[in-house]
Amino acid sequence: MPPINRNSSNSAEKAVSQPGATPNHNAQPPTVDVSSLQLRALAPAEAPMNLLLEADPSAAMIQTYLSDCLIWGAELQKDAKPTVMIGICAIQMQSAQQAELMNIAIEPAFQNQGLGSVFLQKIMETMKLQGIRYLELGTGTFGHQLTFYQRAGFRVIAVEPDYFLRHYPTPLFENGLQHKDRLRLRCEL
Repeated sequence: MPPINRNSSNSAEKAVSQPGATPNHNAQPPTVDVSSLQLRALAPAEAPMNLLLEADPSAAMIQTYLSDCLIWGAELQKDAKPTVMIGICAIQMQSAQQAELMNIAIEPAFQNQGLGSVFLQKIMETMKLQGIRYLELGTGTFGHQLTFYQRAGFRVIAVEPDYFLRHYPTPLFENGLQHKDRLRLRCEL
């Protein structure tokens, strides 16, 4: 999962403005009870592109993996009824015991409340129940997203030099530093 081309990136936790929307930097995110987060399986065609782009800035790259993924939406429950989809996750099966987290994001208005962490934990529990022993992912070598995954139990297993230079036509920057290499992380479920 590549970093976002913005000054700060943690697609599952950090707020950014939506295209076409006027950002209100003084607005407070709605307070949410994290226990109300529910998973719902989606077909790839149902996956909201705006959410997928929160985690991967390339629609072309997303299209290369989306159709081969298991997709889950994160919905907030209110009065026992699903209200709004606020997150997306795409998992690609690699083998009977291994899967790869290709994309995970939370809607910007709901970020910075721990929902990304709860969502990832629910995904990991779901994958474990399906017999997956290892969950892997790829991410940048620095930034908030790396810390987010490490807090969830992921550990670095490899470095892919120049990955972002070879796979993304537009340079990806975070806090003024260009992403070049990609880290491979793994978590034993």
